[in-house]
Amino acid sequence: IGPPLQANVNERHWGSFIPGDFAVTSMKTQRIVPADAPGAGSLSTGIVIRSDQHNAFSLDVRCASETLALHHRSRCDRDD
Repeated sequence: IGPPLQANVNERHWGSFIPGDFAVTSMKTQRIVPADAPGAGSLSTGIVIRSDQHNAFSLDVRCASETLALHHRSRCDRDD
């Protein structure tokens, strides 16, 4: 086990509800600071759920070395 690390964590949730329509969004980011700390990097996730079924998910993992980065975004739209 090494020295303690500092991190910034931000989490937001919001939604809107009106008759016959809704949208819910959740976003979260975790980041080890400073950027040059051993093991530094970040993790960001997001999800959107909507009544019109235009849903989405995102995942972004960044390590101190960009050669280890992972980015994923997907849309989950329903085809009628």
